[in-house]
This record gives sequence, C-alpha cells and structure tokens, in this order.
Amino acid sequence: MIVFNFIIVLIFGFHYLLTGSLPQVKYLVLIGFTVHLAVVVGLILVGKSRRFTTKLVHMILKPFNWFMKKERIQKIQAMVDGKIATFHEESGRISRDKKLIWSACIYTSLQLWAYFAIPYFIFLGMGISNLDVFMVITFHAFIMMFATVVPTPGGTGGAEYTFTLLFGPLLVSAKLLTALLLWRIITYYSCIIFGGVAMAIPDKNKVKPD
Repeated sequence: MIVFNFIIVLIFGFHYLLTGSLPQVKYLVLIGFTVHLAVVVGLILVGKSRRFTTKLVHMILKPFNWFMKKERIQKIQAMVDGKIATFHEESGRISRDKKLIWSACIYTSLQLWAYFAIPYFIFLGMGISNLDVFMVITFHAFIMMFATVVPTPGGTGGAEYTFTLLFGPLLVSAKLLTALLLWRIITYYSCIIFGGVAMAIPDKNKVKPD
C-alpha cells in the first residue's frame, strides 16, 4: 500500500518537482520509489513462487563462496530458506481472507495520508497558511519515499536533507529550522519516546515459566 499510494502521489504531484529550483530532487525521489517497488516485487515473488525465489536467493549467495566458508554459506541458505517458507505459508493464509486484506489496505492508506499531512498542520500552527495542502502532502510523501531507503536509523540525514531541499524555497531560514525540528520530533523522536514507555510497562498477562 505504501508503493500504491506513492504511485498516486507521483502521478498527481510529480509536476511540483519540475518547477522552480526543485528539478534535482526528482532523482532522489525516483531512487526511493524504485527501491520500494523492488522490495514489493521481491515480497510478491516470495509469496507466489517459493521455488523460484529460493533459487534466486541461492544464485545471489553464490559469489559469497569466494570469501566465506562453505559451512557458513550453508547455514545462511538454510536460514533464508526457512524465512522464505514461513513467509510463503503466511502469505497464502492471509490471501484467503479477502475482508482482512481490504480492511488493511483501507486503514493503511488512511494512516499514510494522515501521516503525509503532518507538515501542513505544523505550518498552520506556525502561522503559515499560504501553502497548498496537496503540495505539502506531496512533498512529505517524496521525503519519506527517499528517507526510508537511507541506511540510517529513521532515515536520519536523508530525511532532514530532503525536507530542507523541498521546503527551503518556501520558508525563511528561521521558520524552516523550527518546522524541521517540530516535524522530526512528531514523526520520529516521539515514536521512540512513547515506544520506550510502552516497552517499560510490564505485561500482566505474560505467562511466567514454571
């Protein structure tokens, strides 16, 4: 659903990147979208064709024989084969529950679009009301499209960089920094804080070992 909603954003909002000083950002966005699309295609392959995916993974692992021990490679292959088998079985089970799938698709899409709209309400709270809501949603989707493939925790670095590239021409420096900090706190650091608190709460229903 992330890729599906990204496609919608690309179709109706990509023209925002072709105007003004933003054309260079389109390459970052397209890189992010390509990675997401490749991951989804890979997951579909695992879910639909276990044999083909297993052979493909074994083929990808072959070059590692040049600098890793054979026993190590065999352990990795066995682990990957088990993960593929489990994912394949669960995908088949879930695919039979059409109601569950459609509910997940709808709720995930609503969640994504609400998430994409967060910067717009941050700007409103700062007294900036002259920005088009769909443009802000589009830019935030583009930011997440690239930041989520940056190999750092929470896309740190990539998220801030694309945020300043996209919203920098629209805001003065002071407001851009304030918006960036608020956005990062709400969308990333607050999740760490609340998640840490939730993990610290003991589970009263946990079964104690004998």
